[in-house]
Amino acid sequence: MNNINKANKGITLIALIITVIILLILAGTAISIAINGGDIFGKATDTREKWNKKVTEEESSITNTLSSAQEFLPEYFAPEGAVAYANETYYNSIYDAIEQIPSNIETTVLLLKDVSESVTIPASKIIKINLNRHTLQNDSEATVITVNGKLTLNNGTVIGTYTVEEKPTILVNENGEIYLSNTSVDRSSENSVQWETIELHGKISIDSGRVNSSNSNAICGYEANNIIIISGSAEIVGDPNKHMVVISSCGTFTMTGGNVSGKSGISNKGTFTMTGGNVSSETQPAISNGSGATAEITGGHIFSDSFSGISNFGTLNISGNPEISSTTGYGITNLSTLTISSGYIFSESNYGIFTQTGTAEITGTADIRVNGSESAVHCQGGTITLLGGSIRAGTGYALSTNGGTIYLSENCNVTGENDGTITPYTN
Repeated sequence: MNNINKANKGITLIALIITVIILLILAGTAISIAINGGDIFGKATDTREKWNKKVTEEESSITNTLSSAQEFLPEYFAPEGAVAYANETYYNSIYDAIEQIPSNIETTVLLLKDVSESVTIPASKIIKINLNRHTLQNDSEATVITVNGKLTLNNGTVIGTYTVEEKPTILVNENGEIYLSNTSVDRSSENSVQWETIELHGKISIDSGRVNSSNSNAICGYEANNIIIISGSAEIVGDPNKHMVVISSCGTFTMTGGNVSGKSGISNKGTFTMTGGNVSSETQPAISNGSGATAEITGGHIFSDSFSGISNFGTLNISGNPEISSTTGYGITNLSTLTISSGYIFSESNYGIFTQTGTAEITGTADIRVNGSESAVHCQGGTITLLGGSIRAGTGYALSTNGGTIYLSENCNVTGENDGTITPYTN
């Protein structure tokens, strides 16, 4: 009997403990619901939505991985001798693959190994060559790629090697178009046989990768109807030992990003528009705007170490927020027509703006300054009209004349003394 009572007392104590635990759990749940606004079903819905979002992200990741794998799997199953893959077929040359591609249908050719071959894109073909981290180079000093149709190159290297022939690595003929993405294009010349890396008679667009020049222009556009577009992270680089411009353009040149660098930068003989990116040079102008040419600069950075940031022989309009500077050269040299409504022009140890002939007009919020002993604005010939903006001297004069005329409006903020005859502006 005593054993039964002891057992009952044990059971009662256990039941009491369990009851207290349950009550504590219920109390905690009630408090949690109260703290979170009592929306227990809303929390469940939120948890479900987060779960569904995570599932969707994982499915997308798996799909992308499978897609990438399918793109590169042909390389691992290629039969002996195959160098290219297109439309689920292996080919022993890029030429054979291009021959079988139907006209006017965009088709991808996957390179399976490094190849020495000269390739021509017919006018009727729209082709994307995925270099697949491989190198395409020429054989027997021929141009590596001749473009008569439309070509996209990505994810690899194209190299032309020449000891005798004056030929480019890539030739884009009239009506031809080439698009470069994550691709390196170079021209090697053992005996200093000069020619541009890319000879352009059509259109080129580069958003990433690198075009390098060994001893001439990296890109040379010959005709007024040529189109050059530089954007993104594209790198266009000139030979550091040659005074050749990196890009020479006679047509329409648009730069929204990227970097152009060399001893000399860009030579514009057509229409140049710059909204972003960087152009730099060492011993020649970063940008030379030729006679009859037009340049619109609204953004980006333009720099020359020992020459003018910009040398203008045509029509140059500067607005927006570009930065134009030089270390030992002029910020801008003007010999034609120059207008500046905003932007920053600077020289560390020389003139900010130097006008030799022609006209220059400064308005708006243009900021022109120097650090050294030369004038911020100097007129040696022609006229400079200062209707606005800010002119700041370094250790020398703010304004100076030596044969030209400077007209100064009261709306222009000049900090520093002047040298020469400064004429008050009147309407």
